[in-house]
Amino acid sequence: MITINFMHEIVTRQKTVEEARHAYAEQMSAYMLGRSTPYAERLLFPLPQGGTMDPDEGIMTPHMLNQMGEKVKDVFDARD
Repeated sequence: MITINFMHEIVTRQKTVEEARHAYAEQMSAYMLGRSTPYAERLLFPLPQGGTMDPDEGIMTPHMLNQMGEKVKDVFDARD
C-alpha cells in the first residue's frame, strides 16, 4: 500500500523520486515500529469510477486457447 501511494504521488508529480524515497523510508520506519502511517493504512488518492476497462482486443483464436487449456491439463495430469 505504501509503495502504491508513493507511486501515485510520483506519476502525478506531487513528489519527486528523491522526495518519495525519503518519505518512504520515514513511513516504513514508522510502520515497522507500530506507529501511525497513513500511507500504509489506505490508498490516499481517489480511485476512478468507471471507464477503466482495457480497450485492447485479444488476438488468440479459440483454437489457440483450447490448445493452451489442453497443455495445462497435460501438465497437471502428469503430476499425479
